[in-house]
Amino acid sequence: MRSDTDRPVLSLADLEAHDPEAPQGGRERRFFCPLPDPRCAGKPRDSAHRSLSLNTETGLWVCHRCGGAGRLRERWEPRRLDPRTQARRALARAFDLRASPQRPPDDPGLLAAAWAATKPLAATDGARYLLGRGIPAEIATAAEVRWSPAWFGRPAVVFPITGPQGLVAATGRYPDDRAPRFHTVGAKSEGVFRTTPDILESPVLAVTEAAIDALSLAAAGVPAIAVNGATWPTWLPARLAFRGVALAFDADEVGDRAAEQLARIVGSLGAKIERWRPMEKDWNQTLVERGPDGLRDELAAISDGV
Repeated sequence: MRSDTDRPVLSLADLEAHDPEAPQGGRERRFFCPLPDPRCAGKPRDSAHRSLSLNTETGLWVCHRCGGAGRLRERWEPRRLDPRTQARRALARAFDLRASPQRPPDDPGLLAAAWAATKPLAATDGARYLLGRGIPAEIATAAEVRWSPAWFGRPAVVFPITGPQGLVAATGRYPDDRAPRFHTVGAKSEGVFRTTPDILESPVLAVTEAAIDALSLAAAGVPAIAVNGATWPTWLPARLAFRGVALAFDADEVGDRAAEQLARIVGSLGAKIERWRPMEKDWNQTLVERGPDGLRDELAAISDGV
């Protein structure tokens, strides 16, 4: 029940063979989870432990206990390759060329299923983790941050990444700090993390690299977004035109270069630009070490009032 990319692969036959007494009919069916995860393996076989939910119309399934998710194998659609890719593959077969392995694109339904399995942040281990990083639960909740007891196998704080049309990706941050520390599903490069859903309407806005830094600035009363790295979606510069923009990237060479590049673009669109460079590596480190008042003092010292 695992593919060569180590993702769960299930068919309806697999589910019915594992749970022949599963209730029939309806848009949603429930099954015992057949995955080998210790959270599901060996559980009592009673109705309370049918943790895997299947949408019979879409073929999407998710286990609410172990976090496994996917689409039934019989609902997979063949990929349509462009002529150039077909030609390359034909040459590779003809000459026995071995391409370096690449991570396959996410099933478009995987994000929806994984997000649907998250829960509100309040009173969870995720809220306690963020509070340890200086982020109050109400600030994270306003940003629609969620908690997953099993985000692809481990508990995680989950940050939504949205584009003009809504959710395009989500990143889970594992509080246990074991590698990997993050797992993202969806097209992260096509969206941003917002500290409130309508934040892009603000006349003044700070742009950070990481969601935790955007939340840190929000804790100090600054409207902020995160671009989830040192690049940004193509639609963002136009949304920043004719407003005050603080480029609050990390205090390193990568952050400086990203700030310089984005300043040229949005500056040409009529935005008023400031570079906010933290004294520490990033804004969350400032918040943790100096508290919200210390963070506000640092911002007051470096800002001309965008």
